[in-house]
Amino acid sequence: MLPAAAAPARREDFTREEAEAFVTEALALAMASDCSSGGCIRLVTCDKDGAHHRYLRGDQVPYGDHAPNDVAQVAAAVAGMVVG
Repeated sequence: MLPAAAAPARREDFTREEAEAFVTEALALAMASDCSSGGCIRLVTCDKDGAHHRYLRGDQVPYGDHAPNDVAQVAAAVAGMVVG
């Protein structure tokens, strides 16, 4: 948790696009260190106009400088998974 001085001020005037970008980036940062997250983002934004659905494939997730663990680590984790 961020100290109060470092935490951003609360905002209530996000545009839908700003809110979606903020949440998408937060999820991407969390996903970068979690090899069992599923690798995609399913985003639903609700506003006065209804529900807006957005799906981001793994290659569309904006990891930025926080790329997921290297492929060898992910492959090793997946190799231990049992399906079915």
